[in-house]
Amino acid sequence: MARSFFSRHAHGYAQSISHAGGRDLKRLLELLEQRSSERALDVATGPGHTALALAPFVREVIGIDLTPEMAIPFSQADRERGLGNVRFLVGDAESLPFPEGEFHLVTTRRAAHHFPRIARALAEMARVLKPGGCLGIADMVAPENPEAAQLFNALEAARDNSHVRAYTVEEWQRRA
Repeated sequence: MARSFFSRHAHGYAQSISHAGGRDLKRLLELLEQRSSERALDVATGPGHTALALAPFVREVIGIDLTPEMAIPFSQADRERGLGNVRFLVGDAESLPFPEGEFHLVTTRRAAHHFPRIARALAEMARVLKPGGCLGIADMVAPENPEAAQLFNALEAARDNSHVRAYTVEEWQRRA
């Protein structure tokens, strides 16, 4: 379902000012404390907004996404910026095609609410992190009130049929 939705909307996500920047991206970059020697992986990269923002701070960034159509805007943005240290791969967050401990930094932004099996995706991200590496996640958060959270998720699913579930802050903290 996610691949179908994002295939149809790849261009829109590439052009989205909100997705290209925003306070969440700025804060994520601040918290990650990048080093120029690091290799980074951006999971569910879409058109690469987060991967491309990381590129000036790390040696290499791989953006991986389930949707092949995202490769076109990703590659175009890389060419326009002349970065040269990013690449796009098609792949699933729940089955990352990398060996254990491959990356110093793994990120996912505005995507976790699309993962059908969040625990599996998080386990995969942790698996490919080097010991002492950093996992950075930025995503929407559901209200703590259960009824409000249920309504929030129902509205999101009606708006975007690839939405699985937004988690509360408490639920994220329990996963940490």
